[in-house]
Amino acid sequence: MIIIFFGIFVVDAWIPERFKMQQKMIDHIVFIDPNSQDKVIFNYSSWTKIIIAIIVKYAHKTDLEAELILKQSDLFKLTAKDYDEVMLTAHELEYHWAMYLTYGDLYWLNGISAVLPSDYLEWERAYRKAHQLAKTSFEF
Repeated sequence: MIIIFFGIFVVDAWIPERFKMQQKMIDHIVFIDPNSQDKVIFNYSSWTKIIIAIIVKYAHKTDLEAELILKQSDLFKLTAKDYDEVMLTAHELEYHWAMYLTYGDLYWLNGISAVLPSDYLEWERAYRKAHQLAKTSFEF
């Protein structure tokens, strides 16, 4: 694949992975464990969009505030670049990441519940469908 990088045509493989993932908000990024050959698909665009939506709905932030919270976080800046990092990201629900980004580490000790809201799973499914996001952020 050839893309334009600062006005110059370059081969996709020459661009650092972190830059590519931050600039190309895409789904269906495949990561393979080099040892076991296990595969995980990271729906990166859907993952970021659902986290923003969770921050808006459950942390009561504006769209702009939610987007800034995500984009200024190390979680967004240091996106997964290999299988192990994707698996570390995948081990928590998007709701946890949204609350963590909004309220900080150990947010549940500061009065913010770590328990999923009762409507969360139904709301998430409907939101993903209405906004044409991937059904899940990670496919194993």
